[in-house]
Amino acid sequence: MDTLIGQILLEMRKERQVTEKQLCEGICRVSAYSNYEWRERVPDFLTLNYILERLGHGITGLTAYLSEEELDYIRWKNEAEKILRKKEWIKLNEIRKKEPKKCNTLNENIKKQYSLFLEAVEEEEVNKNPTASASLYEQLLSLTCPFLLREKAEDYCIGKTEIFYYALYLRSLAKVQVLKQKEAGRKLEEVIQYVEKNITEEEEKVNLYPYLVCLWIQVVGESIAATKKEKYLTAAFTLLKRDRKMYHVTEVLRQLISCKENQKKSCEEEKRAYGAICKTYEFFGKDTSFNSYEASPITWMFTMVGEYLRSHRQKQGLTQERLSEGICAVETYSRIEKGRRLPNRNNYSQLSEKLGIEAKYMVELLDTQSYQAICLRKEIDEACFYEQYEKAKKLLRSLEELLDKRGEIGKGRKNSFLFPVFGGGWKRQSLLYKSRA
Repeated sequence: MDTLIGQILLEMRKERQVTEKQLCEGICRVSAYSNYEWRERVPDFLTLNYILERLGHGITGLTAYLSEEELDYIRWKNEAEKILRKKEWIKLNEIRKKEPKKCNTLNENIKKQYSLFLEAVEEEEVNKNPTASASLYEQLLSLTCPFLLREKAEDYCIGKTEIFYYALYLRSLAKVQVLKQKEAGRKLEEVIQYVEKNITEEEEKVNLYPYLVCLWIQVVGESIAATKKEKYLTAAFTLLKRDRKMYHVTEVLRQLISCKENQKKSCEEEKRAYGAICKTYEFFGKDTSFNSYEASPITWMFTMVGEYLRSHRQKQGLTQERLSEGICAVETYSRIEKGRRLPNRNNYSQLSEKLGIEAKYMVELLDTQSYQAICLRKEIDEACFYEQYEKAKKLLRSLEELLDKRGEIGKGRKNSFLFPVFGGGWKRQSLLYKSRA
């Protein structure tokens, strides 16, 4: 199967200079991860998300082909996150009971971790039992990042979602006074510094950094000097302005104004911005208070593998019997089309070859095995976002030269490339990108 993700993971890992053991501890076995890099296996999308997060990158641009059961899990998780955003705590028990149990193809540790997270929120917000909540956070951390619970943690990799859980764990320990306020604050500050150093992708950093700063201030209270708080809050606000994002912006501004007023500094600009944003939020009925449980968004693109195969089979006028002949039992293929199972590696490769379609479960926006090309693609995106079109054109030329040197242009790869229309966004050329969960 021609999957490109293994080569990209290898290049990312080498750039970060981390071992396979560091990268996959708690997520999967080293032998399984080696198979991903050697392109012998394809990770499920939960596993891949955690691995990319630990490498400091997001999953923007990746398409995952899913079974119907996997898609059911995604729908359930989206519903749970909607409840958390709206702070409808009383509905947590109900949504936890609805968690799909059939899906065996997804990473069990990661699924269980999210389930324990919902239970921890329920204990704290509904049952008012912070001790039970702290215990649940400890359990969920032990599933994928047990190194964070050790007395002396060695060098490790930790991703955005795991950082989010760890920050809430430290806050819960401070609440039940297992950790003193200053000690919890010190550990949270170390996490903020880890994000500054290790989260390389700007989009990932802007999602997480303001949240951590707000949570840190919530924990340290008045025990930390206003000048130190102002330093982190200013960095968070600068990041939000630079990337034109609004993650926890009202709490960042509120705290920044408070810090400056305590030091008798001018904060007129921040006050104007805060007032304008609050009025806008009020108009749209959006809550301006800080939500500790609102994780940063994860954007996947999904396509049902069964639908993908069926649509191309029907276009070519093939019956299920004709397509599956010599590859697998027709009953097996029928279940694949209905979304009841995923094809194995060999079957999928043969089916896609017979249909003349791209044989990938997961693909990047740019169809290449070059990590350098992926980085250039992201720079082009950023330049277009800031309307720096001349810069984007130069980067695009560099990208085409790189692909040409690698022999990746002229092999049908332009079909899955995003060509820029400067001044008017991007035109999508690939037919793979069909649906968004």
